[in-house]
Amino acid sequence: MNNVFQYFKSQQDSMLSDLKSLVEMETPSTDKVLLDKFAGYMAGYLKENLGIAPEIIKSESAGNDLRLAIKGKSDNQIL
Repeated sequence: MNNVFQYFKSQQDSMLSDLKSLVEMETPSTDKVLLDKFAGYMAGYLKENLGIAPEIIKSESAGNDLRLAIKGKSDNQIL
């Protein structure tokens, strides 16, 4: 457990900076432009930090969505 604590403690400044960036982004539910910008930001963040390249699903009337597919180690379907 100590290793987990030490890891997150060492990442604290980076995590707080990331959280601040997310909180400061304006994402009103009715503003498609800002919602699309946020989806693009999250797609880039996930790819850069987790190596996951989400698919951006375009929407004409609302903010775009992200779809993430992560291949597990098992051949059995979970969901």
